[in-house]
Amino acid sequence: MRARLLQEARLGARYFGASLAATLLDIALFQLWIGHGAAAGIAAAIGYTSGLLLHYLLSRLAFASTRRGTAQIGELAGFVTTGVFGLALTTLGVQALALTGAPPLLAKFAMIPVNFCALYLLRRRLVFQRA
Repeated sequence: MRARLLQEARLGARYFGASLAATLLDIALFQLWIGHGAAAGIAAAIGYTSGLLLHYLLSRLAFASTRRGTAQIGELAGFVTTGVFGLALTTLGVQALALTGAPPLLAKFAMIPVNFCALYLLRRRLVFQRA
């Protein structure tokens, strides 16, 4: 039991690192697009989508995925599918918070823990379940 918890904590820490790197890219692009006058929802979608590719590549390392060929395509499809869910969650959440008067960056930061928890659980159970 203790070994299993330790293994899960290590996996969570590696996934957190991958998520942090992707989030930093996401926020940098979000700020760039906001600075150029884009709507908060559009800027959130652009940043999130860009971070998604980086996140997938780093998550393969975090979950020690060794899938190749067709299996890797299925893994990528699952990751993108959960990413689309996360994109919708982020875009709608940021736009809704911005419409209430919240500054766009604050709205973006408010959605980070929500998105992290939802996607970690989905990806751990559905995408990288064999890891």
